[in-house]
Order: sequence, then C-alpha cells, then structure tokens
Amino acid sequence: ARALAAEPQILLLDDPLRNVDAKLRFEMRLELPRLLRQSGATVLYVTQDYKEAMALGDRIAVLAGGKFVQVATPEDIYVKPASLSVARLFGDPSINTAETVVKAGGKGAGLSLGGTEVAIAAEYKGLAGKRVVFGIRPEAIEIKSGKSSGIPAEIVAVTPLNERTVLLLKAADGWEFLASLPASAKAPEPGTKVAASFASSDIHFFDTASGERLHG
Repeated sequence: ARALAAEPQILLLDDPLRNVDAKLRFEMRLELPRLLRQSGATVLYVTQDYKEAMALGDRIAVLAGGKFVQVATPEDIYVKPASLSVARLFGDPSINTAETVVKAGGKGAGLSLGGTEVAIAAEYKGLAGKRVVFGIRPEAIEIKSGKSSGIPAEIVAVTPLNERTVLLLKAADGWEFLASLPASAKAPEPGTKVAASFASSDIHFFDTASGERLHG
C-alpha cells in the first residue's frame, strides 16, 4: 500500500505474498490485479508460485538457470510451454510424461504408450523415427469404461482435491500417470479397469536431450 501511495511509474514486488496464509493469499490474488491496474504503473512481480503468476500477470517471464527460458502470456505458457521444465513448472498435478518413438503410418502418425499403439494426428509425421518425451496434462485425459478404445489401465488411487478429483492410473507396461476429473464427475473406484484417451491437439512433444518443445 505504501509503495502504491507514491504513484510510481514502475513498481517491483518481490514475492509479497510469500508469508501470507493460504486464505488471505487467495483473496489477494483476486484483489491485487484491480489495485495494480488502478495504479497505472508497470509492475514487475517476482514469485515462485506459478498460480500467482498465472492469476496476476499479463505476461510471464520464466527464469531458470540464470536466464529467461520463455516470455509469453499465461495461456501460451500453459498451452505451449517452451520446454519440458516449463511444462512441469506450471500445472497441479504436473504434466504426465513418457519417452517414446513417433511412427509414421498410413495417413497419420502413431506412438507406443502404456503398452498400447496410439494413433495421433498427421501433423506429427515430421517427428517420425525420433525418440521424444511425450507429454499430456492430467485434465486432458478422458476416462472411459474398460471396454472402450484407448490405453487400458487400472485405477490405483483416487484423491479428491476440492473442485477436482485426481486419479492415479497404471497402464499394462507399468507406466503410471494422472488424470484430473471435475469433482462433479463420478470417479471410478481403485482397482477398476478403464480406458484412457486424449485428443491429439492436447499432446506435447519435447526433445529427449535438450528438453525443448518439438513441433510436428
């Protein structure tokens, strides 16, 4: 408040909510954008909490290893992370990953995931033959009955988290991954056999060596 009273043109806030309790922190995430916009100042807000960055920033600069690895809007940071490390930094629960090889086939492309051959869009044919890190966010995974098409898996654990329910699943080859469902959706019981699927548009691919984002 004292900093805003001086009507600065540029304002640096260094993790101001670091020692604030969870309830007040949530309330301040709602109130701060209004106060900062009313001030008219250009604000540099430093935080280690990705949720604060997503809620408060018009643009986010991700700093890692002493350099900026991505500067973009909150939406682009989440939907098109520049690297595997950025993808893992944003999201709770974190992005699911697995190493695999992209294959060309017919009019499209495919990959082996969880012991199952999965068809993906033709736009990824350019990655055919390349070993990659596959990524899919938990909320992008759809869970269906075990007789449906998709990756066969077993529900290992079910964890209610307020507005979401997080499922831990294990595929036939032992790959474990997470799915995040709305709390309103009926979650399968542990031990249930299901099929997991996702849209090609929600897939992320990263280089196995550098971790940089790959485009098909």
